[in-house]
Amino acid sequence: MNLFDQLLSKHHELDFAIRDRKGKIFYSDWNCSHPFVDMYLQNIDDRMTKDSDIHLYQFYEDANNVVSLISKFHLENEQLSYSNESILAGDGSTPLISSFCSWLYEQGVKEIFYVPPLYYTFYYFAKLFGFTLRPISNRHSFEENFQYNLPKKRCYLIVTDPVWYAGVKQKKELISDLMEWQLKTESFIFVDGSFQYCNWNGSHNELTACFLPEQTARLICPTKALAIHGFRFSYLLLPTWMRNDIRYIFANSHGSTTAHSIRFAEQAMKILNTKLSNSKLMKYIENRYLLLLRDEWIKSQFKPDSGYFIFAEPSKKLLKYPQLSMDGDFFDQARYKKYVRFNLLAPDMHKFIYSKIS
Repeated sequence: MNLFDQLLSKHHELDFAIRDRKGKIFYSDWNCSHPFVDMYLQNIDDRMTKDSDIHLYQFYEDANNVVSLISKFHLENEQLSYSNESILAGDGSTPLISSFCSWLYEQGVKEIFYVPPLYYTFYYFAKLFGFTLRPISNRHSFEENFQYNLPKKRCYLIVTDPVWYAGVKQKKELISDLMEWQLKTESFIFVDGSFQYCNWNGSHNELTACFLPEQTARLICPTKALAIHGFRFSYLLLPTWMRNDIRYIFANSHGSTTAHSIRFAEQAMKILNTKLSNSKLMKYIENRYLLLLRDEWIKSQFKPDSGYFIFAEPSKKLLKYPQLSMDGDFFDQARYKKYVRFNLLAPDMHKFIYSKIS
C-alpha cells in the first residue's frame, strides 16, 4: 500500500471510528461550537416561511443577491472584479473540488503538481481518475528547511492556503515565487482557500489574489469563515472560459441546492461584507489557543495565525483520557510524531478542557 492509499485508508477508518467512539474524546473534530452562532443565524428561519419560491428547484447561480454579495466582497477587499460568469457557488467545498477534478479528467490531464499538503479529497479523486500527483517539496511550507522545485513547464498546480490542519498561512515569499512562475510558464493554479478570510488578525487581504485571474481558480468557503457547518456553501472564482464547463459538471453530478442553503449563503455574505465581519470569532479562536498554551495543555513549535485548527503536541494531562485524534499521517506529514490536529472550536474541547480553565 503506497503513501496515498494509507492516507485514504486512515480517513476511511476514522469515519467509522467516530460513529462509535466508545466514550473516546475527539479533539481533532471537524464540528464547531462557538458563542456567535445565534447572532450569525438571526432571522433565517423566519424568512423561510415568507418566501414564495420554496416549491422551486434552487440554484445558486439564480440567486442574484448571493452572487452580487460575493462580487462585492472581493471588490472591496481585493479590488478584483468578478462577474456572474466567473463565480460558481455550491454546497460545500468537496463538490466543487470533485467537479474541478472531473474537468481535469475531461481535459486529459495526467499529472498534477502541488504544494504539500493536499486536502484528502484531492487524493481520493487522483486515485479515482488516475492522476499522478507530484509534490514540489518533501516538506510542508510552515516547516523549517522548506525548499521547493517548481516545474519548468506549463502545468496544473494546487496550493492550499492556509495549511488548514496547522492553521498557518503560506508565506509571502512562496506566493511571490508562484506568481512569477505562473507568469513565466503560463501554468494554471488551483487555490484551495477553504480557510481563507479566517485570519486571526482580522485581515481580509489574501495573497493568492495576486495570481492571474485567467489562469487561476480560487475556492472559498464562508461556512468555515463563520464556523457553521450545518449549512453547505462554498464558491469558486473561475476564469470565464472554463466556468460553464465546470458548472455543467457540477449540475450533473450534484444537482440543485436547497432554499435554506441559499438563505444562509446570503446571510453569510452579508456578515462577511460588514466592517466587523467575522473578527470577533477569529479573536475568540485565538484566545482559546493562548489559553491552551498558558495552562500547558499543548505545546507546539509552530505559530498558527488563521482558522480553527492547530497542529500541536498534547500534554500528559490530556493523554490520560481515552481519545481519538488525527496525527500527521492523515496529512502526509511524516515528521512531528507526537503532534495531532486540534480543533479549537470542537465540542469536546469545550466539554473537557475549556470548562476546566478559569
